Amino acid sequence: MTGNTYELAKVIADGCRLEGAEVDIRRFPETMSDEALKKWGITNAGLNELFKEVPVIGDQKEFASYDAYFFGTPTFSCTIAPQIGYYFSTLGDIWMTAACEGKLFSVFSSVSEQQGGGDTSKLDLMGTVLNLGMLFVGFPPSFEGLTTTTKIHGVSKLGAGTISGGKKDDKKPNELEEKAARYAGQHLAKLTKKMFQTEINENSKK
Repeated sequence: MTGNTYELAKVIADGCRLEGAEVDIRRFPETMSDEALKKWGITNAGLNELFKEVPVIGDQKEFASYDAYFFGTPTFSCTIAPQIGYYFSTLGDIWMTAACEGKLFSVFSSVSEQQGGGDTSKLDLMGTVLNLGMLFVGFPPSFEGLTTTTKIHGVSKLGAGTISGGKKDDKKPNELEEKAARYAGQHLAKLTKKMFQTEINENSKK
């Protein structure tokens, strides 16, 4: 557990704030037992201490209260963290009432190696969220570093990302990955503002 998903989340949040957005960073509830977590060198108490400044996402009412979302996941066996899948399985009322239908979202991932499933985890996360009727915003092709091949990075057309190397403190998001994450945050915030402005203009004509 490198903490790189959180590191990238903070950069994305900075990008959103550059567009004047109010941002809350939340984490998904932990579902693993202490016995299972000890195999990763940590416990539930240790996780809570490590991420004490990041509240756990609350109930369905809190989830549905946001205007847009930027979901991130570490990559486990080429897919999303199981904690995320479990949490989304509890959002039945949101699906039934279409409370998040039409809201924008983007995704990002962290992964231990270049071919370790960073994009498959983004795809799986995207599919999980689409079930709620939300609208996916991919990574903006206007970002100049998207096609860079001279530096190892986890960015793709599906979203921002970072490659950690797999060991704690082995590698933090590099300059390109941080620039891409910040740019993606700005992009989602801009589109969200445009959507709300369009709705305001349409309502004013009625």
